[in-house]
Amino acid sequence: MPKVLSGAHWRNARRGLLCSSASLALSALLSGCGGNRSTRSGGSGGGPSPVPDPLTNPQPMPSGFIVSAAAVVTPVEIGSVGSNFLGLSFEKSILIARTLSVSNPDFLARLKELGPGNLRIGGSSVDLVVWTPDGSGGQADQLSKRDIEYFAIFVKASGWRVNYGINLAQNTPEDAAEEAAFAAQQLGDSLDCFALGNEPDLYRNVFIAPDKTKNWSYSVFKSQWDLFRSAIVARVSTAKFSGPEAANNLATYATPFAKSLDKTRLNLLTQHHYRIHGNDPKSLDFLLTTPDPQLTLGSSVEPARLPTLKIAADDLGVPFRLTEVNSGIDGGVPGISDVYGSALWALDLLLTAAKGGAEGVNFHSGGLVSYSPLGFEGSLLVEVRPAYYSYLLFKMMGQGKLLTATIEAGGANISVYAIQSAGRVNTLFVNKDATQSFKVTLQLPSTPSKVTAIQLSGPGLTSKTGIEIQGASVSVVNGLGTMGAPYSVSVHEQRATFYVPSLMAVLVTAV
Repeated sequence: MPKVLSGAHWRNARRGLLCSSASLALSALLSGCGGNRSTRSGGSGGGPSPVPDPLTNPQPMPSGFIVSAAAVVTPVEIGSVGSNFLGLSFEKSILIARTLSVSNPDFLARLKELGPGNLRIGGSSVDLVVWTPDGSGGQADQLSKRDIEYFAIFVKASGWRVNYGINLAQNTPEDAAEEAAFAAQQLGDSLDCFALGNEPDLYRNVFIAPDKTKNWSYSVFKSQWDLFRSAIVARVSTAKFSGPEAANNLATYATPFAKSLDKTRLNLLTQHHYRIHGNDPKSLDFLLTTPDPQLTLGSSVEPARLPTLKIAADDLGVPFRLTEVNSGIDGGVPGISDVYGSALWALDLLLTAAKGGAEGVNFHSGGLVSYSPLGFEGSLLVEVRPAYYSYLLFKMMGQGKLLTATIEAGGANISVYAIQSAGRVNTLFVNKDATQSFKVTLQLPSTPSKVTAIQLSGPGLTSKTGIEIQGASVSVVNGLGTMGAPYSVSVHEQRATFYVPSLMAVLVTAV
């Protein structure tokens, strides 16, 4: 069990920080720096005392240490979440394995439960799969017309749209164009765009360049990309394209790539992102508590991805997307990527990307690798992982305007996001603090008629089972079970008061 501080010790440690760091808007919600900010189960909790409401299904008080916190959602729009924001990414070889087939009804049902969304076909296997149009299908590294036909039927049934990757490193423009023409014919309106190759900034380590050397530089990649694009457009005049699908190297790939094109030639700027790689600590603590410099902060090695991509995309006049993302490279880290803690991380990643201006995020998936939100044996879905729950909760936030949301919780590891969707304000709190629950007073942009809350919970950060959304779990066959009734939340004018328990995410809906 984590050590629980006494109320007196906690107040002495936190008093100065709370008084000095809170903004005026947040401070107005707190009861004053001299007041009692903490309680244990059975206590009063602190903070303002709202006018009592007849709560039909009150939220249970968390056990353990409870701290008062103040949050504010303003009507200031800082971004948006569209219908295709949530995405999954799969290796192209999965088309040959027939995982994406209507003969896999459980997987089809789980996609429908999440979607509609964006389905990216790519990964390292893109540059290994060879177009073999008249093949029998189902043959390793040989993509046939029959494989694409099975895939197209599945995609149309799912309602998702496709970012379709084509071999660039080991291919000819003529074969690329023939494959693209057949894929476009079969996918129809389900096709969003084509991507040419995968992680070209790493080609020099793997593939022979067109000049028969390993001199795969950016200029060689860009020359090949232009050549293949022209060949495809000659066969599919309406074709749209994304790129460059680089692993890293923003300054030498994504930025010059965007500057070299216009929006008639590139429709979507793309980049990959993995949190744990190289010499990073392989720990949940690192994943959940360490700021991600690559994504938002930048370093001496590389600029921050979200602001850099947004500037480049805005200058070009197109959106940008993180098309291959997950917690750790090479399938993730067992005990980190496949546990409940990864679901809390995924929620933060999705909404951080939205705040940074991304059109969407595609989590790389497939097989039984640790980071896949769904586990497959052969072509069949056999397991629902914790991360899948975070995608469902994100979907429940809805589509619409991303609003400014802030919280003052004494520096604790809790984050907040808000979306105005279909006349509602949905505010998500993600509490990654292992010792503290919070009694939150939330100031909303207008006076609601009703506020409710639902919770994402797990037995512990390293749990692989027992994950629930409002008491309901997800099964392979039946999906999310029947959730319990949302908790009713006390409201006084524009202020709502509720709990955000330790290691939980709470979605608060104001109507």
